[in-house]
Amino acid sequence: MSKIFWLSLCISTLLLAQLNTGTITGSVLDPSGAVIIGAEIVLTSELTGAARRTVSNDSGNFTLPGIPTGTYTLRVNNKGFQSVERKGMAVASNEYLPAGNITLQTGTTTEVVSVTASRAVIQTASAENSSLLESKQLANMLTRGRDVMSLLRLMPGVSQNSDPNSLGSEIGSSAPNIGGLRNTDSTVSVDGLVGSDADNVNVNITAVSMDAVEEVKVLVNNFQAEYGRNAGAQVSIISKSGTKDFHGSVSWFKRHEQFNANNFFNNLNGIRKPVYRYNTFTGTFGGPVSIPKLFNKNREKLFFFYAHEQWLAREPQGLQQTTMPTTLERAGNFSQTLNQNNSLIVVRDPNTQQPFPGNIIPSNRLNNIGQAMLNIFPQPNFLDRNISRGAYNYQFQDIRDLPKRLDQIKVDYNITEKDRLSARYRDWKQSSKGFTAIAGWSSNWDHYFNNYSKTEKSTVLNYTRTVSPSILNEFVFGGRVMGEGTPKPSAEEAAPVLKAAKGLANLRQLYPGANPDNYIPIMTFGGVVGAPNIGYDNRWPIAAGDTRWSFGDNLTWTRGKHNFKFGGYYEFNLSDEGIAGACFTGCFDFAADANNPRDAGYAFANATLGNFRNYSESSKRNFRGGQNYLAEFFAQDSWRVSRRLTLEIGLRLSIFSPWQLQPGQEGAAWVKERFDPAKRIQLFRPIINSAGRRVGQNPVSGAEVPAVLIGAIVPGVGDPFNGMVLASDKSVPAGWQNNPGLQPGPRFGFAYDVFGNGKTAIRGGFGITRQTQINSAYSNAAVNATPPIVLQPNIYYDSIDNVFGTGASNSGYLFPPGSVRTFELNYKPASVYNYSLNVQQYVGFETVMSVAYVGNGGRNLLQNRNLNTLPYGARFQASAQDPTSPGRPLPDTFLVPYPGFQTVSALENSGTSNYNSLQTTLTRRFSRGLQFGAAWTYSKSMNLSDAPANMPVYRSAREFLYGKAGFDQTHILAINFTYEIPSVSKVVPSPVTRLVLDNWQLSGFGSIASGFPSGVGFTTVDNADLTGGGDGNRVNVRGLALLPAGERNFSRWFNPQVFSRPARGDFGNAPKDVYRGPGINAWDISIFKNFPVGKETRIVQFRSEFYNMFNHTQFSAVDSTARFDAAGGQVNTRLGQVTGARSARVIQFALSFKF
Repeated sequence: MSKIFWLSLCISTLLLAQLNTGTITGSVLDPSGAVIIGAEIVLTSELTGAARRTVSNDSGNFTLPGIPTGTYTLRVNNKGFQSVERKGMAVASNEYLPAGNITLQTGTTTEVVSVTASRAVIQTASAENSSLLESKQLANMLTRGRDVMSLLRLMPGVSQNSDPNSLGSEIGSSAPNIGGLRNTDSTVSVDGLVGSDADNVNVNITAVSMDAVEEVKVLVNNFQAEYGRNAGAQVSIISKSGTKDFHGSVSWFKRHEQFNANNFFNNLNGIRKPVYRYNTFTGTFGGPVSIPKLFNKNREKLFFFYAHEQWLAREPQGLQQTTMPTTLERAGNFSQTLNQNNSLIVVRDPNTQQPFPGNIIPSNRLNNIGQAMLNIFPQPNFLDRNISRGAYNYQFQDIRDLPKRLDQIKVDYNITEKDRLSARYRDWKQSSKGFTAIAGWSSNWDHYFNNYSKTEKSTVLNYTRTVSPSILNEFVFGGRVMGEGTPKPSAEEAAPVLKAAKGLANLRQLYPGANPDNYIPIMTFGGVVGAPNIGYDNRWPIAAGDTRWSFGDNLTWTRGKHNFKFGGYYEFNLSDEGIAGACFTGCFDFAADANNPRDAGYAFANATLGNFRNYSESSKRNFRGGQNYLAEFFAQDSWRVSRRLTLEIGLRLSIFSPWQLQPGQEGAAWVKERFDPAKRIQLFRPIINSAGRRVGQNPVSGAEVPAVLIGAIVPGVGDPFNGMVLASDKSVPAGWQNNPGLQPGPRFGFAYDVFGNGKTAIRGGFGITRQTQINSAYSNAAVNATPPIVLQPNIYYDSIDNVFGTGASNSGYLFPPGSVRTFELNYKPASVYNYSLNVQQYVGFETVMSVAYVGNGGRNLLQNRNLNTLPYGARFQASAQDPTSPGRPLPDTFLVPYPGFQTVSALENSGTSNYNSLQTTLTRRFSRGLQFGAAWTYSKSMNLSDAPANMPVYRSAREFLYGKAGFDQTHILAINFTYEIPSVSKVVPSPVTRLVLDNWQLSGFGSIASGFPSGVGFTTVDNADLTGGGDGNRVNVRGLALLPAGERNFSRWFNPQVFSRPARGDFGNAPKDVYRGPGINAWDISIFKNFPVGKETRIVQFRSEFYNMFNHTQFSAVDSTARFDAAGGQVNTRLGQVTGARSARVIQFALSFKF
């Protein structure tokens, strides 16, 4: 490994992962208001009995940092004064809990003034914008997947979307968009260990049982300098610990389709309720570890907590609707092949450019390989065009098996009053078995039954040392190993994807060694509405994983009015995606393309003729992996300027490496400065020779070659790998990018107790955060399989017989070898500039109201740009025309700026985003049988793209791409509540009323939100090339597409009549976002009944949970693709019609025993 890694590892014992403890601050005063110096402060855990001590300093202030999440009693003692005891102080992770001014009255320390702390907390000691979900709330709140990540929707500024059906979803729990940022910008940690997947940094794979979660804290922005790693929100999940008493639970959760309502579109298409079966078994057990009279006799030292969760689930997927080739079409008969407006799709003879008589291809023109490919697909099974509107003729609904298992144990050891050790280990296993499993064969129909599995094992060790009353040190170590895979199938299991079993035994390959098992090729059929495909994960069979290690240390030092904190964080990541090859079985693109001389005008017709638009194939499969490191340091000061004003000033410094290959690994990237125009390659060009035959010609020598070599690279002319630089080349930095250097992240905030009574606070601040982690695939996947390491030739506008038939003469020649990645040499990491201003007010009834302006600006966001994009109109130039096919241009490989490559994809940091919001919350923590929360967000989120996307080369990015973010929702209202219904037996005492009418509880979650912005795209029946190259075009909009709310309905969500076909050379005028999709109005309600068993602490609980209780149809998608014929007529009769709906009502029952 690199010297930098070893150096960083050596110093990592001084660095810390983000800690998940809280801090209590306060002041001690006498009756006159003067400060008391040296007062003893004792903080005792109400669950374990562990105690922490400090004294008030010369300013009368005290700080107790490094407090584990939990409920505490704070006692203040000083000679000559009565003691003050404040019970029920709930400390959250990453929280600065203000104890306020504690006034001691004259008396003796044996006299104790005891009060219960208010559950309503006004943040007068810190400036961060944050939200909290506490244990009681988590225990009673609804989430059908029992995944705590879905409860983030309760918080302000969090985008609303569907609730996953099961814990950890299928590859992990995707983070929502928080605070107007990309979901890859958030950091999710469990007990201090970051849980994201290296290849999908927005996915948390550290699933945690709801029964094992103590709390969830989200720092949205303006957080202190001790938090960082990524530019967005910090989501901290804290798992439960054992207590001095034994506690546990056993639960069974049950769902079945007989209890559910059917989806709107299943009803519309005559499909009965699909199989939907969940059996979830959970158990927890925790308490002290003690040996009577020998060890831990007071049960205050050693504790454990174990959690187990097991899922046996069969889950329906969304209705898949595709257009399969009909029996007639497979035989070359297209006489009944219709557009969506029921007009005939004309199939033309490529030899004459005239329609085939009767729209039927003669039998002697049919290609048996192409027909065999179409015969892989099933026959149509849905023929009612009144419902399908010609958009599909086949539908199926996959039922996946989703077994899962989680085991977790946590041990806490209070070694001494000054030393605390905590360790947590977890083991997570999940599988996804089905036709549409998340990885494996990815065809969009019931093609191949996949078995994809994912595992994660992790451990976290925390050690806290109280050095003195004013100094505390916290150390953490974390490690995680993740694995994913699909087993290699037996011959019988692989039959659906084997060439021999599908009539393709005679289909050869350019590089047969890359596909020793003879799997069928990838196939796509562009231009067919609802086209089917055959595809796979290019790592299949998959054997992959990643590893993460993190270390560190924080030091807190309280001096006078200052609470200083110093520390850092070190992380090292290894990504291993296994052996991969993008097209190792071959990739056929049969799309209709007006520029293709062999095009018949319809993809299925092209296949029956054996003509393709493009064919590509990988020369081999190669190992795909990478590594990176991150080291961060911080210093911050929480300065209590006065009893009412606190300033927070800090700086975080980050240094990290871009993703780079592991030592000794093969790879290559394109470097623009290494491209030599004098070494441009030449391709064999098409000509009509003296005999009237179409052949290829060497443009240098004039020599003729067989037509099959048209588009191949002329040997000996130029460098086919012009600009490619190997990973082993020491003249370029590792990863082909310079380390970005030390990245500063300054933070400033203030908190002002307006009236000095702890009931009104004004808080605000500004900070800069840096994005240090991106998906490893953006780098590693793009450099492990590029030329000259792996060749992936692309052959355009040819036929199966020419390339693979008997006597094909392309052996020994190289076609343009695929797409390549290039990087900005001077890496500029993404930065977010955060700002907020917040007013908090205690409004009585244990309730806090908050009104905040929250905003940010994202700069240098990760994007892509294809440097090999053709200029607009390039294909229309006279010099671009194919002399053998009048009116058609040469393939793009002849015309691109950098010949020899398909795309030259530049990874760059050029994106931008802006977010502004008004966030209002009303919160009451659980107290006296009631908890509620309401969060209303009024916001606008603007960006170029929601994730790295292609930036335009020839058009202004701001004009072409800037608009509302795809996750923007103008209004979001999230309401949650828990209510313990008063006992009827107190009014009507009797055994019957106690049994039947007592101990009921009601909880719920309501989400009302605007729909997501969406654009309108278009296709053409005649597959016309309207731009001749360039960054793309858009449909023309001649009027207002948006309809008033009262006019929107299932058939007409927007006005489809305002769109028109752009003329040739017209870029179109549609903006990025044309309309807003259907909104959300869903209510989830749960009813609990508790049956006490002996002691009050032992209960049997029965609960009924109703998701989308009122079965309100939640539309989710709209057909937004116009389709125009050559005359400009819009033929998609489904344009503007709703095409998808969220889940109908689901009911879950649960039975639990808790003690």
